[in-house]
Amino acid sequence: MTREADIVSLPVETKLHIVSYLSLWEKICLSATCKHFRALLAPDFLSKLKFSDDEGAAAALLAAESNGQYAIAIEAEVSAESADKMKTPALSPAAAELLGGRWTPNARTVRLNFDFTFEETHDWSEEGSDWFEGDEYDEDEGEAESKYLWRALVNETWQAVSANTAVDTLIVDGFLPIWQSAYKTPDFARFMKQIKHIKFIIASDEFMDATWTIKPGFQWIMEKVGFHFFQHLTSIESLCIDGDSCVLGGERPDFTPLPLRDISLPALRSLTLRSCYVDSALTAFLSRHGRTLTHLVLDECFAADMWWSEEDDSWVESSWADFFDAIHQTAPALVHLAAGHDADGVLIQKWVRRRDDRLIRHHICKALRRNRARRHFCYVRIDDNTGRYYRMNADMNKTAFSDGRDWKAYKRLMKLVKQNEAKATDVYAAPAEYVPLELKPACEEDWESQSNRPSDDEENETPDEDEEFEFWE
Repeated sequence: MTREADIVSLPVETKLHIVSYLSLWEKICLSATCKHFRALLAPDFLSKLKFSDDEGAAAALLAAESNGQYAIAIEAEVSAESADKMKTPALSPAAAELLGGRWTPNARTVRLNFDFTFEETHDWSEEGSDWFEGDEYDEDEGEAESKYLWRALVNETWQAVSANTAVDTLIVDGFLPIWQSAYKTPDFARFMKQIKHIKFIIASDEFMDATWTIKPGFQWIMEKVGFHFFQHLTSIESLCIDGDSCVLGGERPDFTPLPLRDISLPALRSLTLRSCYVDSALTAFLSRHGRTLTHLVLDECFAADMWWSEEDDSWVESSWADFFDAIHQTAPALVHLAAGHDADGVLIQKWVRRRDDRLIRHHICKALRRNRARRHFCYVRIDDNTGRYYRMNADMNKTAFSDGRDWKAYKRLMKLVKQNEAKATDVYAAPAEYVPLELKPACEEDWESQSNRPSDDEENETPDEDEEFEFWE
C-alpha cells in the first residue's frame, strides 16, 4: 500500500486535524495535489478568506481564483505604523481584487479591521489630528490621502469593497471618524444600499488622543458620516453601533451626537447600541421606527449627568424613566429588549472610581441579589476636558435606584414587549455571520488593567452600618 493511499484512507476527522496545523499557503498546495484533498480542504479553509498583508492577500487571491465559490466571508486587516512610508497604490492589488468580490460570488459577509499604530514619540498632530479642530474640506481629504499611508489605505479599502455586488453583511472594526473621498462616489452609495446587516465599532482612544471626541471637527464628521453612510442604508435590517471609548449621544451641545439624527431606515428590524447615551435623538429615532423595529439591545449605555444649559439658563437632566416612557407611548413593535445591569454586571468596573462610588455599587449589588428579577440603569459622568468616562454619578445612581422610577418604567415597557412577543408570528433573526452585542457582566480583566484601580483593602471593604441606606424594593 502506498503512502498516499495510507493518508487518503485515514478518517476525515483525523485528516482535518492534521491539516489544521498547516498555514493557508500549505493548505492551498496540499489541495492542489489531487481531487481528494481539494474536495476535502477547499470548503473548510476557503469558507473565510482572511488576509492582512501583501503576501497573505496574494495567497488568498490564488486560492480564490481556483476555489472562490466556497468562500462565504472575507476578512481583511488593514494596518500601518507611523514609520511606514507612503506607496502607490497603498492597498495591494491582490487585496483590492479580493475585496471587490470578483472570485467570491457566494461571500455575503465582509469584515474590515482597521489597525493603525502610532509611536508614543510620534507627533500625531502631523498625521492630521488637528483636522478635528474644524471641518475638513474636499481639498484637505485629497491632500491627506496622497500624503499619508494610513489615509490612503482607508480610502482605497472602501473603494475596493464598494465594487462588491454580492455582500449584504458588513462589519467594520476600528471605524475611523475621518472623512474619505470614497464616501462621495456612486459606487459607495450603491454598495451601502445593498447592505442588510452592518456593525460599526468606533476606533478606540488607543488609536488617537481621547480628546478627539470633544473636538468640533469630530462632532462635525460624525454628523456627516451619519448623513453619507446611513442615508444610503435603505435595505438595512440589523444595525449595531459600538462607541467603544468614544461616547456617543447626549443632550449637551459639546457631546458627540449619535449618527442617527434625522435618519430614516425603512427596513430596520434590529438595533444594538453600546457605549451610548439614551437621549432625545435616540428617542426620536426609535419613535420613527416603532412599527418596524422588533429588537433593541442597549449594552453599557447610560443616561446623562445633569448639565447646565446656557440656552435655557437652567439645569437639564435626562433619565432612563423618561426614555422608557417615551418609547412606551409610541406603542412600539418590540419583541426583544435588553437594557440595564443585573447583580453580576451592575455599574461596569471602569466607571467605579472613588470610595463613595464603590459604596453605592456595593448597596445596589446587595439589593439586586435579593431581587434577581430587577435591573439597574446607570448614570455616568463624562469628563468635559477629555471626553473620557469620568466616573459614575453616585448620587444620581443612588436616587434613581432608591425611588424605582427607572425600574417601574422599564417594567411597563417590558410588559408591552412581552405582549408583542406572544402575538408575534414572524420573529426576526439576524444571520449567523452577524452576531450583535449582548449584555454581559463586568469585565474583570478590564478592571485589573486600570491604572487607578483601588487597593485590595479598598476594593474588599464593607460599608459601615451607619453608611447603610434603604433602597426601594
